[in-house]
Amino acid sequence: MRGRRRRDGGCAAQRGRRARGRAGRRASHLYRIWSRRRRDRCGTQHAADLLAGPGRSERGQRSWSRSDGRPHSQPRRPGTRVRLFVAVALPQKLREFLRQAVRELPHRGRVRWTKPENLHLTLKFLGEVPEGSLEEVAAALEEVRRRHAPFEAAVSGLGAFPAPRRARVVWAGISEGAGPLAALAADLDETLHRRTGLEREQREYRAHITLGRPAGRPVSFDPEAISIPERRFRVEGFDLMRSVLKPGGPVYTPLGSFALEGDQGPHGH
Repeated sequence: MRGRRRRDGGCAAQRGRRARGRAGRRASHLYRIWSRRRRDRCGTQHAADLLAGPGRSERGQRSWSRSDGRPHSQPRRPGTRVRLFVAVALPQKLREFLRQAVRELPHRGRVRWTKPENLHLTLKFLGEVPEGSLEEVAAALEEVRRRHAPFEAAVSGLGAFPAPRRARVVWAGISEGAGPLAALAADLDETLHRRTGLEREQREYRAHITLGRPAGRPVSFDPEAISIPERRFRVEGFDLMRSVLKPGGPVYTPLGSFALEGDQGPHGH
């Protein structure tokens, strides 16, 4: 009977108490992926620090959402790595506007256009990161968000890397707000390197929104063929994103939202 209760998860009364306990609390999803041993070392105050509602956080808070559909009782495999990047989320109307703009863009070659729900402005690509490093990554992002104030930005014009006649990346450029975005990206790069050992970015940061990539050979287009009027938006924070590569295209999942709350200064607008 003792072994049977252990396999069944305890007696009915014990299972009922556990179910009621789970239903009555809302734990941070990042907090759930830590090992039981790590959770036992953390104090109650630190755990409560990570508790937040679902979705985007309020100003001055960070919030976490679940990164996969794994049941609570199913642990991850040792050595699990996650593909991460930090990005500014775009308003829905701006994403719809950009999707409509690329439909009107004449080009030669096949292009895999970015799905509207996946359009974002990348600040830092972290690559494959050990899951055990997520806590330190979060601490670095928390540090950065407190040094930068919200600011205005604007999308304007089209371009390509390395060039429009042999494009491997088709993008929308940033006019207003390029300076604060570059400062934010540089701070993220330096702080993540200092706190987690991630390699610094070797290329100069150039704020842009990736609209599409060629489905094979580079494509050719004229960026002056269509005119994109300037569209403004406000940058109030950034997200830690998980990327899962699939045959139908990448799937992005927000793991945490970080609201900017620094003073207006050298890093602000």
